[in-house]
Amino acid sequence: MEDGHTLVEVASKLQPDLILLDIAMPLMNGLDAARQIKRLLPSVKLIFLTMHTDPTYVTKAFKAGASGYLLNRSAMFKLTCAIQEVLQGRNYVTPLLTKDLMHSIMEIIRVTEASPASPPGFPLQRSMRPRTFVLDELILL
Repeated sequence: MEDGHTLVEVASKLQPDLILLDIAMPLMNGLDAARQIKRLLPSVKLIFLTMHTDPTYVTKAFKAGASGYLLNRSAMFKLTCAIQEVLQGRNYVTPLLTKDLMHSIMEIIRVTEASPASPPGFPLQRSMRPRTFVLDELILL
């Protein structure tokens, strides 16, 4: 699609099972488009195909409703795998980002265990045991 607005419009008309989209889209970015599409079509599967390697983008994509996140440079080798995983109800994150995601997760755990209070942006769910927590800003797959 040429832009995020068009993607939302076409998706609402065609009602596909799966949509590939990018974070960087003109007029409406892919994250906002994903949120709108998921409101209109809750069962649609979304896979972000993007150049963005920052784990923050991965988190934002999954919070917007993504089922998969794939880097452009690995698409030739992993796109079919990502589509199959997502259509089978699983989530997919490109292996090229696994190290960075794990580093982010371990840092959150380190900060959380060092402080009885929740680190900013990562509230603990109070009803859970002290060492078990739910991260609001990071999706664990």
